[in-house]
Amino acid sequence: MKEFEVICLQATEGTKRIANKAVLRVLPFTSNWLNGKTYLVTQAYVSVETNFGTPQKGVGLIFDKENGREYALTIADFNRFMETGDASLLPKESTPSSKARTLQLKELCSRADG
Repeated sequence: MKEFEVICLQATEGTKRIANKAVLRVLPFTSNWLNGKTYLVTQAYVSVETNFGTPQKGVGLIFDKENGREYALTIADFNRFMETGDASLLPKESTPSSKARTLQLKELCSRADG
């Protein structure tokens, strides 16, 4: 497992800093054959240290090498997909832009504060 420290930026004027430290843990990628396709898969977890504890949120990441698509699923849906290969669990919308992914990560960190 790779572990990265996430640097929390200074709070801007009019905002409150809610996290002191965050850690991103990413499991190694594995190649899985499901329903006639090869997917690269991993799981990532963010732990955010706050005054109320250190909650952890996770996401399952799936890369469809053939179609060049990326999917992010809840851990429960990721595990279900890995067990069943049920493609209906994969989101239908296209891969979000890097700006959208940055906003999703910020949202994930703010939800961890609970």
